[in-house]
Amino acid sequence: MLNGHDHDLQRLRPIDGLVELVAGAGGHGHYGVDEGDRRLAFADDDAYGAVRLDLRPGRATVRFITADGTTLDTSTVTCRR
Repeated sequence: MLNGHDHDLQRLRPIDGLVELVAGAGGHGHYGVDEGDRRLAFADDDAYGAVRLDLRPGRATVRFITADGTTLDTSTVTCRR
């Protein structure tokens, strides 16, 4: 599931095979991330950036990148068929 409003970057741990991504760090200002949320696998509320998805049969590679091209986090999500 891909969301894009929360003014930060987040990847949450899978729940029943579903991975939630938040890619909202491209606009005005940032919102602080709740670091106490146990679902968080990755979060950044400082950098402006986006998520890059490389979709292949059976999997997706997810990269959170900053506006200057620095990779902050990389993960692979397998897809059910």
